[in-house]
Amino acid sequence: MTTVQLGDLAFARSGDKGERSNICVLAFDAAAFARIDAALTPKLVLEFFAGLADGPVTIYRVPNMNAFNVIVDGALGGGSTRTLWWDVTGKSMGNHLLRLPIEASGD
Repeated sequence: MTTVQLGDLAFARSGDKGERSNICVLAFDAAAFARIDAALTPKLVLEFFAGLADGPVTIYRVPNMNAFNVIVDGALGGGSTRTLWWDVTGKSMGNHLLRLPIEASGD
């Protein structure tokens, strides 16, 4: 097993719906998708976003696109119309998630 950052295997886009952050993680290829699939868990994501989100976290697999839809509830300080946070629409949460260290087999 090796530790890599999620960004070594994928790129991400993110946005919001109220106090819910929606992060699409798109693996670079099928091998990267398999490595991410083996390591990415709701618990790991919620621990990584400690202080930024209360959860829960739900991860939907989209294997035909080598992607994951990561839904983080209780984030963004209540949503863009209620928060005082600098990133009111969660656009940076995807980039932040790419720094997540994951244990992955392979190169």
